[in-house]
Amino acid sequence: MLFFFLGIIFIAGGVLLQGLRRIPNNPPHKAVVTVLGKRTARVKDEGWRFFFLHPFIFGYVLVNVSRISKEFSVSVRTPDRAESSVPIAITFRPLTELLVPYLNNSGEEGVTKQLQGKIEERVREWTMADEEGPQNWKELQKSRLEAASVLTKTIGANYITIIPDYAQDVPTVIWMRYFTKPRPEPSENTPKNERKWMEDDWTLVKNVYEPLGDTEKRELEEDVKKRMEEIKALRAGSGNIKLGDLGITIERLNIADIKLLGEVARAAEMEAKEVQEREAEKLELEHVRLRLGELKAEGFSNEQSLEIIQTERGKVKKEISESKFNISPETREMVEKIIPAIAGAFGKGGKP
Repeated sequence: MLFFFLGIIFIAGGVLLQGLRRIPNNPPHKAVVTVLGKRTARVKDEGWRFFFLHPFIFGYVLVNVSRISKEFSVSVRTPDRAESSVPIAITFRPLTELLVPYLNNSGEEGVTKQLQGKIEERVREWTMADEEGPQNWKELQKSRLEAASVLTKTIGANYITIIPDYAQDVPTVIWMRYFTKPRPEPSENTPKNERKWMEDDWTLVKNVYEPLGDTEKRELEEDVKKRMEEIKALRAGSGNIKLGDLGITIERLNIADIKLLGEVARAAEMEAKEVQEREAEKLELEHVRLRLGELKAEGFSNEQSLEIIQTERGKVKKEISESKFNISPETREMVEKIIPAIAGAFGKGGKP
């Protein structure tokens, strides 16, 4: 009987040790439980976990659930045919309750490819559009908020705040500007597609907004502000856009400084350099004018003042030369004897 109990203890201990597995915690992981090799919705956390008769009955699939950050650039052309590079930064994290869909999309690699493909396609479509996007490279560099709004809607269309149908005649980014306090005014730097909505005291927007009832107005303003908060959170890295089909939540979606490329970039750099040089020349001339006034107030003439200013600015070098002659002791002694004799002769009225 003793041997029977010892055998049971031995077998139980062997089964326990055989099925004991450690789920890593650095980086954090989750284990999707499998039964007879088939994945289930059950998930086990990090640490030591037991899987009966692993891997024949119960097994698991390890999933890294730490934040995943990706950066890539999209080469685009605006309607003026200028080429630019739009840097995109995105951070996402697998959702514990949706790890099966995440695995179905090939995990990190597959999800990254899908996100990148959607982003690249939408950015190129937006930058080449005649109506909604920037019309030239200068407008593109000022349209980061609009680009973030477009991408947020593209990626999380079913998971973000939806603007009501009765307000769809006005672009979402324009509603964001409209509800901003103080409301912006159009200027030369305002992109063309935004300026037309702002002109005449926002007449085009008011034509859509004013006929709405009080409830619809309040609903619209609340939804637009929620969308603004979602975009702001994504740009700051604290977003929470859940994508159930991919099994992830997007925490960050940001657009860095847009870079102009090619010949247009070189021409723009030359133009900017010339502008800076002209500004520097204006500043220098202003300093000269002020300094000239100070010197004239001190009594210097125009010519003297200009000479002093040029010397101070290093335009003219003023040198003082000093000549020294070396005379031997014998010659100096002879000169010292001759000079008194000559002086004495002139003193007596004589002629040399």
